[in-house]
Amino acid sequence: MRASRSVVSAFLVAISVSSASAEPARVYAAGSLVAPLKQTIKAAGLDASQIADPVFGPSGGLRERIEKGEAADLFLSADTAHPRTLAAERPQALIIPFARNNLCLFGREAVGLTEANALETMLDPKMRLATSTPLVDPGGDYAFAVFKRAETVRAGAEAVLSQKALKLIGGPGAMKPLEGHSPAASIFLADKADLLLVYCSGQQQTLREVPGLKVSRLPPEIDVVATYGLVLLTDNPAAARLALFLLSDKGQGIIAENGLVKIAPSER
Repeated sequence: MRASRSVVSAFLVAISVSSASAEPARVYAAGSLVAPLKQTIKAAGLDASQIADPVFGPSGGLRERIEKGEAADLFLSADTAHPRTLAAERPQALIIPFARNNLCLFGREAVGLTEANALETMLDPKMRLATSTPLVDPGGDYAFAVFKRAETVRAGAEAVLSQKALKLIGGPGAMKPLEGHSPAASIFLADKADLLLVYCSGQQQTLREVPGLKVSRLPPEIDVVATYGLVLLTDNPAAARLALFLLSDKGQGIIAENGLVKIAPSER
């Protein structure tokens, strides 16, 4: 409780700083946060004079851009590792978990995908399996964590899945999305893979874009939980307000509405 109060106090101090002369906050955020972040900025009452257009992309790539000198006040990552890397050189930086996510497996209805047969389907040599790119995109790191857990269920599974994975999202070899479509939907519309292991949070949009697609959760024994973390890199008051709003009841509600999982405990 004491640690939680100190975090809130730090936010409040930052927000209390006069914003009359402050430049618009520069926010870098994971691509899976496009919809919830835009809604959060609006709900928080922040306008273009306070928050510049957010920069979205794979978290690892964004971290590298910041490390190379691009100015950012707030970094919202799909993991906590990249924020910690940035914070290592900034002793005053605050790293806060603010959302969770899971991975889902997408496939066409003809595949007959279910939670029970998800691992067998991924291991099927006839099935082309796509993922995000590890290191550059946390979604890829989480996918390969699934492969590692699969090894405990089926000997040899990790090697098979790691070797066959097509890294089509978030890296240098990623597929360029079709115009007007999300990266996940583009993979199926362009017939680049039969299966896609990616965040569950974007499933509704993907299902709308690709007729005849089915999505399944992973069985518990190979499932992983993605924890999203933010780091305040400066004392910009608008950035601090946005970060605090994300942790509020309203902000957490927006997180949940967009298919992510609240970081805060549920009320009883």
